[in-house]
Parts: sequence; C-alpha cells; structure tokens
Amino acid sequence: MPETVGADIISVSDLTDKLFADAYEAILDAIIHHDSGLVD
Repeated sequence: MPETVGADIISVSDLTDKLFADAYEAILDAIIHHDSGLVD
C-alpha cells in the first residue's frame, strides 16, 4: 500500500473501514460457497 505512506488519520481510518468491509464480504462469500457444496 505505498499510496498510503503519507496518509493522514482520516484516510487511515477510511482504509481500515474498507479493509474490514472487504474481509467481511470475503467471509460471507466463503460461507455461501462452502454451503453450496453440501449434499442434502
């Protein structure tokens, strides 16, 4: 993340929020794809 080297507090906070949102979305995608592979 070289573009964040000179970042101020607000942009660091925004970046953190985006990382958490992306992680949450990745976890949900993993759960959905895992469940779709189960056999009834």
